[in-house]
Amino acid sequence: MYTEKRNSEISDQEKLRAGVVGLGMIGGGIAESLLTSGYLPAVYDVRRESMEPFAGRARLASSAKEVAALSEVVMICVVNAAQAESVLTGGDGVLSAGKRGLIVCLVSTVSRRDVLRLGALCEEAGASLIDCGVSPGYLAARNGMIAMAGGGDEALERAESVLSGWSKEVIRCGGAGAGMAVKLARNVFTFGCWRVAKEAQHLVEASGGDPHKLLRAIEASDPEGELPLDKLRRAGKDGKIPPEVAEKNYPLMVKDLDAALDLAEETDVSMPAALAAREFAEDTLDFPRPEEDASARGIAAADRVYRGMGAHLASRAENAYVGETLKNVFGGVWSRGGLSLSSRRLLVMGVAAAQGRADLIRTQALGALQNGELTESALQEAVLQLSYYAGWCNGGAVARGVSEAIAAFHRERGLNDPAQK
Repeated sequence: MYTEKRNSEISDQEKLRAGVVGLGMIGGGIAESLLTSGYLPAVYDVRRESMEPFAGRARLASSAKEVAALSEVVMICVVNAAQAESVLTGGDGVLSAGKRGLIVCLVSTVSRRDVLRLGALCEEAGASLIDCGVSPGYLAARNGMIAMAGGGDEALERAESVLSGWSKEVIRCGGAGAGMAVKLARNVFTFGCWRVAKEAQHLVEASGGDPHKLLRAIEASDPEGELPLDKLRRAGKDGKIPPEVAEKNYPLMVKDLDAALDLAEETDVSMPAALAAREFAEDTLDFPRPEEDASARGIAAADRVYRGMGAHLASRAENAYVGETLKNVFGGVWSRGGLSLSSRRLLVMGVAAAQGRADLIRTQALGALQNGELTESALQEAVLQLSYYAGWCNGGAVARGVSEAIAAFHRERGLNDPAQK
């Protein structure tokens, strides 16, 4: 049906043919769509049974090299970067066909670093690499996916008709790695939403509610699912939402998250995503924070870390040691972005554990409980973790510090001492 091209150069004037290597759910679906649109010359998969559905409809190639020889574009649809590299550079790999001008379209979700590395291998062989994230995979056989493509302008231009042959929309994201960056970011959005949904479910269940009622409330109040995308849609050319929107929403966001975290503390529910949303609320909303000097930042940070500590340190700031601690430790370190407050606290607990300092462990653990950063069960888990890494004897100090913190926290709340149960 198809004649193998022996010429090492590919003409831009001919209709491109696009073979597929890797016939899983996505690769098999892409092959079906390309067959329907008239682009598919050959398929290959190391599992012979995966090729059988295409018997009599396309060439069942004996190797990735043969697919490349019959194609101007090769779709690589394997699981990971190691498999993609093997498909490209193996003895019977795509690049061994020696076909200059070949376009390789990598559909596999891999790191951007891997995309650039594989792109360099293709360039050395006279081929071009397009990184192409796809979604949703289950619609691959019905031209139902979107293609998030990155690569050189010439390669993208030449291959666009092929990409359109199996997708419902081609989004040209930019240069090499840009398509994969958009795909990875989209996955972060999806999986982040899953985590938030899990925390919301736990909060409702721990409060005696029915999570199906939560689902109904979300669907009824936002039937089109618009709210999760609202911030992206409102962003201007600078990527930020208008200041007036931030100023309006910031106090509401903080108030509601504080109430949710208070309920989480009351019901002993761990909500790290909600806690991160609260800690990074200003950054999330691009809230225009007024400039503060280091001491002012330090006072605010000290109050967040240790209830009431900011005012105490401020009253003694004339002391050189206290003043420098306020500016540098709290204003310069604890108030930085990059790590959540609970992450910084756990790092300090690790150092305190190595020194066997039950008093410092108690201080950090109590602060975490007061702020709703860590639950009692999470702190008990930290005792076990730190005991292994800091030594069993130091682990005893960690256990004592955490137990004292929990007891103090219960006394503050008028609860029974858990040690007396």
